[in-house]
Amino acid sequence: MSPRISVFTPVFNRREWLVDCIESVTSQDYDNFEYVISDNCSTDGSYEVACAYAAADHRLRVRRNPSNLGMVANTDLAFSQLVGELAILVSSDDLLLPGALARLSAALDDHPQATFATSPTVLIAADGAPLARQYPVLLPMVLDDALLDARGLALRMIYEFANYVGCPPLFRRNLVSPDRWAELDRRIPTAGDMAIYIDLLSSGPAYYCATPLRAHRVHDGQYSTSDAATLGRVIDRYELLRLAAEVGLIHHPNEEREALLRMVWDCGRRLIDAAPVTDARQWSQATTNVAAAYRRLGELGAR
Repeated sequence: MSPRISVFTPVFNRREWLVDCIESVTSQDYDNFEYVISDNCSTDGSYEVACAYAAADHRLRVRRNPSNLGMVANTDLAFSQLVGELAILVSSDDLLLPGALARLSAALDDHPQATFATSPTVLIAADGAPLARQYPVLLPMVLDDALLDARGLALRMIYEFANYVGCPPLFRRNLVSPDRWAELDRRIPTAGDMAIYIDLLSSGPAYYCATPLRAHRVHDGQYSTSDAATLGRVIDRYELLRLAAEVGLIHHPNEEREALLRMVWDCGRRLIDAAPVTDARQWSQATTNVAAAYRRLGELGAR
């Protein structure tokens, strides 16, 4: 029997795109799945839309928070409700492409050593039309389906602070407890997805399906260029590097040195771009992390 998949979607005021998201999941040619939608007190009818679909499809389960918990907490709570052997997060404005669940689950079935299965992601506009431009990190990493070395993929993400996994992959749920998920999400909030992928890669390789299986919608208000977001990336880049070392994915001082050198170069520019700032606490943490990176470079004997 095919493994049970838990699909989960945290949502807040996404009625404009939620129907497309839900139908991209329910139309998959893979029947053994549950679909958990966690509404964070939407005021635009998103909750009612989700409930209407759940009333017509027993695979859907809709929950609603008594108050708005924030995006991170809502995602963490949704994950804690899952029961499937495999899990995948589908953002409320994104889509699964046809055949995604079957293809990704087959990859994990054929490669039991793989901790998750992923693929390239295509970009679509707010109206769903394909975009000619694509983010480099979402383009295919390899030309053919392949098992990717865990450390190689992790170091690439650490060095460049870039999410080469793309949209959330299908992963083995037993490798990430709800407590661990929430811990990483809170520790590294602007890159919680990469933190979880790094944690998964510490248990084994990833499988890469070269055919795009997910679509990411680009729309206004989705990506923040605020000072807070810039400083958050500085803080979280150092934390992600520390996590990779903690879980054993950085083996050699030269690897740590390379990651630190790239960090201080890039983050120094980001700090300049973010000045002046209004959040003194976040600025202090960002500068503290950059200073810690410099000190560690000194300990490693960087020239």
